[in-house]
Amino acid sequence: MRSGFLLIDKEEGLRSTACVEAVRRSLGRDFKVGHAGTLDSGASGLLVALVGRATRLSNLVMSFSKEYRALVRLGIRTDTEDITGRILDRCPVPRWDAGDLSRVLASFLGCRLQRPPAVSAVHVGGRRAHELARSGEEPNIVPREVFVRRIEVGEMLGPDVVSIRVSCGKGTYVRSIARDLGERLGTWGTIERLRRTSVGPFRVEDALPSGQMGELGTRDLLSRLIPLERLGEFLPGGRVPAELDALCSNGGAIRIRDLEAFSVRAPYVSGGLVLVRYSRGMGIYQLVGDGRLECRVNLPD
Repeated sequence: MRSGFLLIDKEEGLRSTACVEAVRRSLGRDFKVGHAGTLDSGASGLLVALVGRATRLSNLVMSFSKEYRALVRLGIRTDTEDITGRILDRCPVPRWDAGDLSRVLASFLGCRLQRPPAVSAVHVGGRRAHELARSGEEPNIVPREVFVRRIEVGEMLGPDVVSIRVSCGKGTYVRSIARDLGERLGTWGTIERLRRTSVGPFRVEDALPSGQMGELGTRDLLSRLIPLERLGEFLPGGRVPAELDALCSNGGAIRIRDLEAFSVRAPYVSGGLVLVRYSRGMGIYQLVGDGRLECRVNLPD
């Protein structure tokens, strides 16, 4: 197998790009390697590396929902909104109980506007916000709409420390949730520890620890690839009859009624995306109206 998804459990303090580069070195020049979204260097957890044809699916995988476990420290404000940053202020933590916390967390559910951290990868006037912030400028970051599917208390570890579990959509910053949580409790909040536990159907329990990557050669890494065919487990889709093989292999549009054995299973992706299989490959299609499917990513064998 020369194409697929490689799951990596990134350790704290390691840059995501370092993990991707390690995969490139192990596989060599014959393999194209990318990723489906980075993690902050201070965070740990699931990083999805893309190998071969899977590199064309970066936007698709980044659209999957993600789950995190976070430890929030109350009473502290930092310039990065996590504990690795410079402390800007300290504030007393008002008394609160489980009911207060549950009510505040419930206010994060659903679609809402969120202001990303100043130290983040969002673009401001053609530059990354973190570049502006680290050069001493104050980036004017416009709040963006995000979606939080689930947020709940993990453990209450003291009057100023709480763990939370978050399931959210693309572009959601858990650091911003920690900041806003603190403000709604009448204090400051910052991330002390952050771990990504899943990306769509992929789980960190199935991932290769980043510390073991240097021990594996090309054959061992390739044996750990999750095949592209697994997309059929979490995308609705079907197969076209033989007479449409040539059309689909060239990325041509079809109609949804052309699909045989159409299966509707879409727990992770919305937006009308459909997996279309043909005899020598597959494609990610999108329903554009009136039953018409247009190819967004073609993946011939």
